[in-house]
Order: sequence, then structure tokens, then C-alpha cells
Amino acid sequence: MSVLIGYAWSILMDALLINIFRKKFEEVMPLAYITGGFCLFLFGLFEHISYGYYFSLILCVISFLWILYLYIKDKEGFKAFLQRFFTIGFVAFTVMFLFIFFLQRNRGFSIADEFWNWGLQVREDFRLDSFISEESRYANRAYPPFLTIIELLFCYFGGAFQEGYCYRGLTTFCLSLYLPLLGCFDIRKKKDWIRTLIYVLVFFLLGICISVTVTDGDYPHIYNTIYVDVPMGLFSAYCFYQVYTQKRWEVFTLVNTVLSITVLLLLKQTGMAFAAMVIVFLIFLVIRDSQEKKKIDKKKLFLTIGLIIGIPLLVYGGWSVYAYLQGNSANTLDMLSSEKVRNFFLYLTDPTQEKHQVILNYVDVFLHRPLVLQPLSFSFFTYSIFISVILFLILFFLYRDKASAFALSLIYYLGSLAYAAARIFLFLTIYNEHQGTYFVSYDRYMKSYLYIGTILAFMLVMKKMAEEQENKKATLKTAAVLLCTCLFVEPANLNELVPSDKYTGYNNERMGWILNMLESTEEGSRFFFVEQYIFDQGRQDVLDYVLLDSSYDVDVYTLGPDTWDGQQSMDISVEEYLELLKNYDYLFLIYPDEVYAEKYWETTTDEPLINQRLFHIDEVTEDGVELTIVGDFPVGFDIIDKRVK
Repeated sequence: MSVLIGYAWSILMDALLINIFRKKFEEVMPLAYITGGFCLFLFGLFEHISYGYYFSLILCVISFLWILYLYIKDKEGFKAFLQRFFTIGFVAFTVMFLFIFFLQRNRGFSIADEFWNWGLQVREDFRLDSFISEESRYANRAYPPFLTIIELLFCYFGGAFQEGYCYRGLTTFCLSLYLPLLGCFDIRKKKDWIRTLIYVLVFFLLGICISVTVTDGDYPHIYNTIYVDVPMGLFSAYCFYQVYTQKRWEVFTLVNTVLSITVLLLLKQTGMAFAAMVIVFLIFLVIRDSQEKKKIDKKKLFLTIGLIIGIPLLVYGGWSVYAYLQGNSANTLDMLSSEKVRNFFLYLTDPTQEKHQVILNYVDVFLHRPLVLQPLSFSFFTYSIFISVILFLILFFLYRDKASAFALSLIYYLGSLAYAAARIFLFLTIYNEHQGTYFVSYDRYMKSYLYIGTILAFMLVMKKMAEEQENKKATLKTAAVLLCTCLFVEPANLNELVPSDKYTGYNNERMGWILNMLESTEEGSRFFFVEQYIFDQGRQDVLDYVLLDSSYDVDVYTLGPDTWDGQQSMDISVEEYLELLKNYDYLFLIYPDEVYAEKYWETTTDEPLINQRLFHIDEVTEDGVELTIVGDFPVGFDIIDKRVK
């Protein structure tokens, strides 16, 4: 039922925009989802997200009645509507929507941030019907919410929160951004059906392009995670593409541009930098267009620029005020506090500072560490140059637009340097010591930027290929685009496009053992888990997510030298260990090691140390801890590291 409701909602919202703007189906589909997202966003600011969904349903009813009116009263208008609605883009969307349903219906959360932030945010927003509340249990409650709103919309289609709905929402929205590329194809031409099929294959392949690095073989993309980084890069590329290829003085273009830039601001704080780049490029295009006409309409020019900048900032300001009133800070200004800026320049200029070496290490990573492996090995620095050159060549030779070629390539390349500088600033001033020193998630953050140029280059080429309707070699050129896309894809990642017949997330398969264990204990019990440097079965983020609505409390500890920043790693004394145990009812040994055995176990109890055994904590004294064996609860996976048996 969810797929039928979602499909009906999508085409009716699209039909409404078709009648408003007189555009084709594929041209307004991204705006249809953006419109639905803003319905939920605006009502969510008043603590009723669901009202936004009901309002969007009212818009769908209006759309249906409008179509009915055209059918009864305006035959010519109805005929024109059908020509815009039943296009090759409509067929492509229908096929893509159904395929995404089967592709993502068994997908589940598996990566850390999905459990403690992105996925949990959707779950809590659905439960509480608001974005930020004292009852909210996810970490970054002030994060801009737009992508989670799209996922939430698909949960409303299904009438419940499900992890698979989140993936379907994200993937459908992301792939809809490519649909305007089909606007030049004619549903009546057999050649265009073949080209559309090729383009749809390219759309899906672009979702997994440049998705593997030396340090991250399972890099998040739009199919295997709901992380915002790749969708933000894709949406930024869509914004660049729209402002360059659309007629800049049309009402539709203005509305679409304003709302798209606003969405960029509401995806993540980083989106502000990407939105600024789009705005700079757009201002260049508007000024150039005005100069080419020799007579500049200053009123029209300033009004357009004012709307493009003013409305997004107004909406983002509204979100920031809302977050502040709810007791949360969006942290955008906090990141640039005078103290942080002063410290950063101290690290940069003073070689005696320990973090000065971190900056030097970052420069080396920036210049040399392979970040892209397909089609060749590139670092962030070299790939940004490569894509800048590609963008220049595309606009210079394919579009015969010398000025825009220089402007776009320069904006993209200078933006890459600024983005890299901003990242090291954040690593040194915002993140904790471990994250800042080892550049945690560097690949994911930096590839978000590289994804912009990669996707934009493909979109610009595909647009030009689609326009060559009368060229006998058009189909061959389209096939060449597919071949070129394959060069950027790691073959092993093609399995992400194969639907799974069973749940693929971390939750059910790997966490069933803990549910069995909890049934052997009392409601409200507190558990002390020992998992030494593995962070697999006893992941704190997953446990918190699984037990969110239960009365049990589980804390996972790694005791010993601090070699990792997560899971409450602590190098404490035996006395502190015993004091800590007083707060718990049970002790569970997931993966103890020699360090734990020698320092903490053998000095405090005579019980045998058995892996994956649960003990009840009877009494804790200065001399040790008295334990009672409850039972053994295997996690169901082999122990592959050296551990105490």
C-alpha cells in the first residue's frame, strides 16, 4: 500500500506543478518533492509535522480536481496537460519508482551515524510529530532537517516508521534530480526510448560512482546509507545545472532556484558553503546576461538577486531561531568564534604547537592520499583539478560558452581549496582530539565536494547529448556516456543495485542475542558490557537504538589504553573500576582481552573468565566483586581476534 500511496502522491503533486508552470513531467518532479518537503518543514516549525503531510494531501486533491475540471470544461487545456504529463520522463519515473521499492524495501541501518543521529532523527520526528523537543533522543537536534523530512514523508506514505522507508525516500528523491535530463526526449520516437533506457542506467550507476577509497572500501552512497553527504553533493550539482541550463527570467526558474538554494541550507550546515558557490555562479550569469542585452534592468536584476539570497537566508534564519528557542544552537556561528579562529592561526603559525604537525599531516593527506580510485587514483587536490579542467572543457567546447567555462571551473577549484581549509579548521577546533588528529570521516566529507563536480560534468554532457535529436550518431554518443560512467564505478559496488530478499541492516540479525539475554533479567536492569577494542557486536550506538523504548540500560566499555575515541574507552584504576560496577546490576563479557583479564578480572574475582558470559553483580566491595553466573549468550559470530577463552 505504501508504494501505491507514494506513487499517487508523487504524480499528483507533479501534475499540480505541471498545471501551474506549464512544464513537462520530468522538469518539475524534483520540485514536487521539494514542495512536499517544505509543507512538512513549515508545519513542523509549529510542532505539527503531520499537519504538513495532510496539507500536501490537500494539494494532491486540488491537483486531481484541477485535472477533472480541465477534462470537463477545457478540452484543449486537458489535451495540453496530457502532452506534458504522459512523457518519456513519466515512464522513466514509474519504472524507477517501482525498482527503488524492491531495491530498498529490506534495507536497514548499518552505519554508526544512522543509529545515533540520521535514522534516529526520522524515528523521533515521526514519534513526536516535531523536529526538536526535550523528549527527542537523537544527538544533533539542531541539524537542519530537510533530508530527514523527505524520508519522513515516505514513512507517512507507509503509515509507520520503517528503516526501508527512509532509504526509499532518499533514493527516490536523489534519482528524481536527474529526470530533467530527459526533457528533450520524445515519447513518440523509438530512438529516444533506447536513449532513455541508457540514461536511466546511468542515473543508477552515478549513485555508486567514486564510491571506494584506499581507507574506506564501503563508502556511504545513496543506496547503502541515509548519510547526507553524498545527497548534498548531488543536490549541489543539480542546483548548478539548473541555474546554468534553465531560462533565468522565467517564474518557474526563479521559484525552483530559490527553493533549491534554501534546501541546500537545510541539508546540513556545510550546505551553506555549497549554496554560496551556486549563488556566486548565478550572479555571474545574471550580470553577464544583462550586459549582453547592453541595457541592464537594474530593478529586475537586484530583485532577482535579492530573492535568491534573501528568501533562503530568511528560511534558514527561521530554522535557527526555532532551534534556539527550543534550547538548541545550530552552531554555525559558534564554529567561527574568535577563540577558535585565534587558536587555529596559532596552530598554523607556531611550529612548537603539537597541532602544527597535524596541519602538516593534513596537507600531505590533501595532496597525496588516494581519495578516488576510479578511473585513476586521485587525491582530493588532483581530482579537484581534474574535474575543474573537465568542466572548463565541457562548457568551452560543447556549449561554446567561454566566459562560463572560466567562471565555473574557477569557482569549483577555488571552492575546493576553501573547502579543504575549512575542513582542517573544523578538525582542529570542533572535533575531539582523536577525530581531529586522524581526520576521522575525511573520505566522506571530502568526497561530498568531489561528487558535485563529477555529477555536474555528467549532467552537462548528458544535456548536450540529449539535445542532438537529429544526429544519427546520437544513440552511440549516449552509449558512450554509459561507458564513461562505468569507468567511475567500482564493479564490486554493482551488488548495491541488486534487491535483497532479507533484511540487510545491523539491527535484527546481529542484535537478536541481546534480546534473548534481556529476557533472562528483570525490567529496568543496568548492564556493564566489556568489549575490548572491537566495537562490533556491542556497539553502543546500535544498543542504544535497539533499546530505545525499553527500560533496560546498557553501557559498553573498553578498559585500558585509549586507542580509540568511541565506546567510552577508559584507562582507569582497579579501584575506579569497582566503583563504576556499583552502578550496574549485570556484567556481560562480550570480548574481554588480556589487558582486561590481568588488570581488572583476576584482581577482583575468582570466577573463571568466559567469553560471552553474563554475571549478576551481587556485591561490590573494596576487595573485589561477588558475581553469580546467569548464563552464556553467544552473539552468533566467530571470534577472529586474540582473546581470552
